Amino acid sequence: MVSAQRIQATVRKETVTPRVAVRNDRTKEGGYVEIECQDCKGKKATQLSPFPLCDRCWTSRFSVQFVKGNQIPFRDLHKTNLKSMDLWRKDGESTSDWVKRCKTYSRKTGRTFK
Repeated sequence: MVSAQRIQATVRKETVTPRVAVRNDRTKEGGYVEIECQDCKGKKATQLSPFPLCDRCWTSRFSVQFVKGNQIPFRDLHKTNLKSMDLWRKDGESTSDWVKRCKTYSRKTGRTFK
């Protein structure tokens, strides 16, 4: 089992993908093992505190915005803002149609969308 101190020391060195230093013959190149997300099991963990999570899973669990004295989960706030601009994806709408609608909105408002 890898200690939390060893994980934190490794994260300070590695800014992109956290890796844990392990000494055995079954490690990948360079003697490091990549940690995968505890929730989705498919992506690499980019957040190690309080436990290994990818960006998306960490945001779902912990990311909040402080608005008018209330803590609102980021994803709920994002959804509300997109719905208020009529940019939330509609039922049955293809991804390409949704992207076109978003690009049209950004051109009308003068915001860039690349």
